[in-house]
Parts: sequence; structure tokens; C-alpha cells
Amino acid sequence: MNRRGFTLLETLIVLAIMGIVMGSGYALLRPMLDRNRLENATTQVATDLMRVRSYAQRSNHIACWMRLDDRRYRLNLGGTIHDYSLPEGLVFTSPSVGAVIRYRPPYGELNASAKTVAVQDAKGRTRTLHIVGVTGKVIYP
Repeated sequence: MNRRGFTLLETLIVLAIMGIVMGSGYALLRPMLDRNRLENATTQVATDLMRVRSYAQRSNHIACWMRLDDRRYRLNLGGTIHDYSLPEGLVFTSPSVGAVIRYRPPYGELNASAKTVAVQDAKGRTRTLHIVGVTGKVIYP
């Protein structure tokens, strides 16, 4: 007998095998996706802190970064307000709510000796940024 194509049973078996392989692949990739989300959010906060410092240096105006709540923060760039929030499932663990990191012109000097900003995911993994000394340089280890 000369057959062309596949039977319904053969097609269903192939689809079931593909579903199992894809399901196990997702389970293996999920932790990596969670780590990348934490890493990307921390990088964005570091970039925003550097942006605030740079604005104070360039514009000769005071610029601030302020933590609003567990997920939100605000940039005040010479009176222009920008609000941002962390992705779902990520929270700030430091500084405390309402804390302000203020940069003064002309050198982007920090108003305190040292600060840290920490972001944590639901599994307890934490990434910390250090804002160092009077210069206010952002260190992202």
C-alpha cells in the first residue's frame, strides 16, 4: 500500500513529545529569566542614579533620587519629575522609604558620605548598588 502523509495518531504522539520537551525547557529557563529581571532592574536604577548625578554636574542645579515605596522611585531633575517603578515581584530593601539621595552642583557631590540601594526578588536574591563618598559615584558590583 502506498501511503502519503501521517496518521492522526502519529501526529498526536509527535505533538505530545514536543509539549513535554517545551515544558521541561521552560522549567529550566525560568530561574535564568528571574535572575535577568533582577539584574536588568538593578542596572536601570544604577543608570538613573548616574543620570541624576550627571544632571547636577551639567545643569548647575540640585538633582535628587527618592524612594517612594517598595517598588517606586522618583527622579527630580531641576524641578522636572520622573516617576519609575520596579518590575512586578521586585522590591527595594534599602534605603528606607522616603530616603533622598541628593546631588549638588557643580561637581555632582553627594549630600551624605555613603549610601546603598538594594533590590530584592521574591526568592530573596539581592543586588546592591553603592554610592561612594562625596563624589557620589555609583558602583555596581
